[in-house]
Parts: sequence; structure tokens; C-alpha cells
Amino acid sequence: KLPVEARVLASLALEPKASASRVAKLLPQLDRAPNDEELLRLAQFPAEPGVGEALQALLTNEKSRAAVAEKLVAQRTKLDAKQIAPLLTETAKQMLLASDAGTPARNENSGTAGKSARITLALQLISGFQLASLESDLVALARSGTGPVPAGVGNSRSLILTTLRDLRSGEADLF
Repeated sequence: KLPVEARVLASLALEPKASASRVAKLLPQLDRAPNDEELLRLAQFPAEPGVGEALQALLTNEKSRAAVAEKLVAQRTKLDAKQIAPLLTETAKQMLLASDAGTPARNENSGTAGKSARITLALQLISGFQLASLESDLVALARSGTGPVPAGVGNSRSLILTTLRDLRSGEADLF
């Protein structure tokens, strides 16, 4: 029997749509996070059996969420946003509205920097994949002036407004 790494590599060599569910089945057996190619294969075919569940597991896991989201944003031009949007909507909302409790900061020196990075990544997901269902959350956040917008980070409000512009928001009074 071949090692898991070899089976994943062999699966990636198959026709993309057919291999997506095989890769999804093998990923939990790996002792590492999925690489760019493995993640791209899953994200290209989220409707295949087991693939959507595997992606959802990666996106709900606190340890892998940010890295997976960053990779998806980087590869968004290779993906069908309409297919993957349902999986990303809840993830982006959690990242955008989550408190700092239980959320590891990407910058260990400052909780504000970690919070800012998380919000920025959530905004990139919303903008890059046109997650229009989160427009009302963004509008509320832009209007509130409080909440998860980090204190001392001057461009957070402008990033929210830029994301609303990218979504072609009808909330012109915010601009």
C-alpha cells in the first residue's frame, strides 16, 4: 500500500473533477495543511462528494482558517466564485464579527494587529468572491464606528467602504 503523500500526488495527477473527492478523502490523513495545489483542486469542485465538507472543515478550524482563506483569495481568479461563495460566506462573517476571545492573533506582539489582519482578510474574501449577502453586516459595521473595527487602525473604515464599493452597494450615504 502506498503512503498517503503518494496517494495524494497520484490523485492530483488524475482528471481534476474526478480527483477532487479523492483528495478530499485523503486530506484528513495528512499530517500537514493542504498545499496550494490540493486546496485549489478542492475549491474548483466544491459540489463533488465530500469536497464541500472537507473545505468547510478547513475553513471552520481556527488553526487553518486564516491560511486557507489567504490561499483562496490568492487563487480566486482560478475559481468559480458562485460555487464557492456559500462556503466562504459564513467564514468571512465569523472573521469579520468575531471577538478576540479564542482567536489567535497572527501578530503575537499585538492583539490589535491580529484583529486588523483578520478583518482585512475577511474584507478580501467578501470583495474577492463578491459575497453580497454580507453587505448588511458591512453597512452596520461602517455605521457603528465601534465593534470589531480596531482602535488605532485608521484604514479599517476605508477598507470597509472600499469593500462596499466593490460589492456595488446601494448605501451611497456611507460614501
